[in-house]
Amino acid sequence: LGNDISFEGVLPHDTMQFSRAHLAIGEDDTVSMGLGFSISANVDEVDLDSWLQAISKLHDGLPSTDKPILSEPQRIYVNADVMRISGQNINQLELVVKHSTDDWLLEFNAQQIRAKVTLYDDWLNRGIDIKADFIDLLEWHSDAQLEDQQFALNDLPPVNFECKSCRILGKDLGRVDFSLSRAPHGMQIDSLR
Repeated sequence: LGNDISFEGVLPHDTMQFSRAHLAIGEDDTVSMGLGFSISANVDEVDLDSWLQAISKLHDGLPSTDKPILSEPQRIYVNADVMRISGQNINQLELVVKHSTDDWLLEFNAQQIRAKVTLYDDWLNRGIDIKADFIDLLEWHSDAQLEDQQFALNDLPPVNFECKSCRILGKDLGRVDFSLSRAPHGMQIDSLR
């Protein structure tokens, strides 16, 4: 996660629950803490899969009471020179993650992608919505870890994907829209254009 880590918080005595808390990884340029728990990272490079595992462990380690001392993060801010996502290098990334109600909204802004991704709490029924202004991947890097993983098709969520301007390996694909849904023996393409 990084070597420079700091934590600040406001813990009112009467509630014994952090009303404001902030975990900073790397140089912290946060002006002020909002309500709830937030995380910021200002790092040279980051691997998204490692981050997701760390956040999952943080979330799973929280007590399952009505009023835990620290709630799950409401906001996550990442600035990275390079982020690896499933083997792909994304350069000059600004990522904002917001937890609203039960869903997560991720806003990616980088050289290769500008997109909003919604991860619904009802993962297996509502799935993922991806709305990209553009995706421009000049190279494709396979990820050996992903190739070795066996995905249980029943664990994959439905996907709605919309990209206004897609370019993969230098090939201009233009606008790409598709939706995938769960089927008895895997995934099915509901629409593709």
